Amino acid sequence: MCWFCHNEGDVPPPPRTREDRSQRPRRRSLCSEHYVTVITALMEAGLRRVYFTGGEPLLSRFARPVLGNLPEPGPAASYTLITNGLLVRANQEWLARSPLDKVKVSLHYFSDESLRAIAQSRVGIDAILDGIEAAREIFERVELNTLLQKENAHEVRDILHFALDRRMPVQFIELVGTDFNADRVSSAVPADEIVSYLRTLTTDEHTEVAGVGQGRRVFRVDGVEIDVIHRHLGRHHVGQCGTCALRTQCVEGFWALRFDHDGDFSRACCAKTCAWTSRTS
Repeated sequence: MCWFCHNEGDVPPPPRTREDRSQRPRRRSLCSEHYVTVITALMEAGLRRVYFTGGEPLLSRFARPVLGNLPEPGPAASYTLITNGLLVRANQEWLARSPLDKVKVSLHYFSDESLRAIAQSRVGIDAILDGIEAAREIFERVELNTLLQKENAHEVRDILHFALDRRMPVQFIELVGTDFNADRVSSAVPADEIVSYLRTLTTDEHTEVAGVGQGRRVFRVDGVEIDVIHRHLGRHHVGQCGTCALRTQCVEGFWALRFDHDGDFSRACCAKTCAWTSRTS
């Protein structure tokens, strides 16, 4: 498991529960039918983007019954699976029949060494790269995202050119400092180097700050979009943050509704959960 994953404070990762037995996962109240019912109702109410995140979503026993039974999203909506790529090949057959229209692979490493350093994984990088190819075989839209850190700084250009060679969009992200990752703040590296390098490849660049939480630079290299979440552009609270009790502590701004396995809806806001919550069970 990557050192920066935190499950939004909901389910402590296995290493932490082994070290501290007082930290236990919350109860799992929902079944796959509950998830499908809630997603269907939200889509009918106007929701346009649904992201399936983890950890690794394909590890869940609910992955197939949920993703395989989603309502058709329609032309204005989308379903995105965010994955580390390891299990895509093994699940390729049924994923190809699902209504998912985009897969986003978290590729924070490009060698066995950096994979071990970042994710403590004994699986080789070739398995992850094969998962990316498996996704590309069945989905038209496959994207990458990479967290910039000391452990992968020497591989960032390799990841970029891997994406460009396959015409996959990629997003490079600066580490957002939170209480959870305070002990690893020394791993954070700025995006300045990749921004400078991208400017040698293209002059097609613009910035976006409205409604995105953290400002980002958007480049196009031969028609392929490259995003860089860049702290030099500042942080920007979106309109929904106006009455939030945690606004003064906020890092990124309100960027999603989050629905967990115990039936809670919450507003996802940096590595915290905003004060507003609603039980659906």
